[in-house]
Amino acid sequence: MISFSQNATVSNIEEALGQIQEPPNVVRVPVNLRYGGTFGITGALAQFLATWSRSDESAELKLYGNAADADATSALAQEPHGICALYFAKTLAGPTGQQLDVRQALERSVPRILAMQDEQYRDTMGSRGVFLGCFARAKNEFLSPLYATPKRGALLSRSQYVAMTTRAISSISPTAAYQIGDENLAQISHLVFELFKNTDEHGMTDPGGKLYSRNVRGVLFKHIALQHHVPTVGRPASGFGAAMAFVSRVLESKRKFAGEDGKLHATAQTPFIEINVFDTGLGLAKRFSGRDQLEGISVDDEVDIVKRCFQLHETSKEGVDGGSGLTAVLQVLKHLKAFLSLRTGRVHLYQDFSSARAGTIFEPKHWNPSSKQMEEIAGASYSIVIPASQA
Repeated sequence: MISFSQNATVSNIEEALGQIQEPPNVVRVPVNLRYGGTFGITGALAQFLATWSRSDESAELKLYGNAADADATSALAQEPHGICALYFAKTLAGPTGQQLDVRQALERSVPRILAMQDEQYRDTMGSRGVFLGCFARAKNEFLSPLYATPKRGALLSRSQYVAMTTRAISSISPTAAYQIGDENLAQISHLVFELFKNTDEHGMTDPGGKLYSRNVRGVLFKHIALQHHVPTVGRPASGFGAAMAFVSRVLESKRKFAGEDGKLHATAQTPFIEINVFDTGLGLAKRFSGRDQLEGISVDDEVDIVKRCFQLHETSKEGVDGGSGLTAVLQVLKHLKAFLSLRTGRVHLYQDFSSARAGTIFEPKHWNPSSKQMEEIAGASYSIVIPASQA
């Protein structure tokens, strides 16, 4: 059985991918995730769950705890990763092994889905954040904050994505939205638009062009407040890899202010905003190489394909509404000292824009340099972490 704890990290998910075919193919996910599923965890878990579900006809999800079945399923259905777990599960077992109705359990997530559709952003998830999840074949698959009409390809305009992104970030942290500023929020929303547009165009169908029966496309906005000068408490674990190095560098570089004791002190916490755009479709390399399988494609070639995919978002039009190209967005990420990671296929890539040496072109590094080839995973997940305050 594959069990994720509340402290699940990127490394834990990578390890679990290698265990999917090992019997019994049962998965347990916690009701809550430490740090609220930040640093790409929510998207990566959704990718894992899709990979697991497509590998097994029974794909059993087992609930944690000793609580009543109704309480356990209701609590799980309040968070993005929990909704995804219930959605991708084909069978469901209670804490003691009793069989439960998956469809009935999933109905407990309906209030969250309706909040997404009605743009009640603060009610879209239990912890501090905004989740917009488009679940294939669901009644409310095409959410109004993302789509103009309920059909594939009918996304809202870039200018409407600016309004959506601003409202979403403001709903979780008005201060962070103010610190980021209108101009940068507009550029961030442009990236959200381009990446979500990619999920709509390329993340919904299998190799034969048929719509997946179980598939999710999502956008997650999270607010993270991390403490300064604390080695363990209040900071992510080492399993977050490059993201942890980025966060630590940002925290240590914060400007210090004179306190009443005459000594210099950093502010108690630094706020970050994470934007996670993900899908559980075919994955970038398969989609853009036209292959059903990745066998025969080296990891280096896969990275090259991914880089070309990312560059496909470029446009010659000027202005946010018409599109100013990915280069302009990368310049904004550089200005904001942001961190970008991408998990797709067999690669996990990242780019840190916080250092003085960081460029403004897409030159990603491997998340784990000693093991460049990862277990294959469904879809693609982009995580962008931005320090809200630049001081």
